[in-house]
Amino acid sequence: MSTFGLTPYRTMGKNLRPYSISDTLFSDDFLKSFFGRDLLPSQMKIDVKDEGDKYVLEAELPGVSKEDINIEINDGVLTLSTQFDSQKSEEKDNYVYRERNYGSQCRSFSLDNINDEKIDAKYQDGILVIDLPKMEEAKKLTRSVDIK
Repeated sequence: MSTFGLTPYRTMGKNLRPYSISDTLFSDDFLKSFFGRDLLPSQMKIDVKDEGDKYVLEAELPGVSKEDINIEINDGVLTLSTQFDSQKSEEKDNYVYRERNYGSQCRSFSLDNINDEKIDAKYQDGILVIDLPKMEEAKKLTRSVDIK
């Protein structure tokens, strides 16, 4: 029996991507603490639970509006993507403070053993919950065969 692909799609099979020096350099804790925040937007946090008849995928998407979330199914792959764009501006007597933050995030998962016709999603309080119902197992028939 095949199972739901819990491995992110980009690291499966021929799409295996080796780590580069920039992956190591920019994920270093020193840079995070020195600059006070991540240099690169963090990848969305995903939890997957097996609830017997379905998998439940939960994605943390704080500050993302429902309209900026896109879920696509293409050729047995579920792709979850978001886009965000925010601007802050503050002006006082002798200074101007402006900050802009924009970007996108994307994660893809294989849908092995998932009934993609019945996938359901809901979004509330920064958490996206996607129900991924498992395919029903084919019933095995037992019968006897007459010998002629």
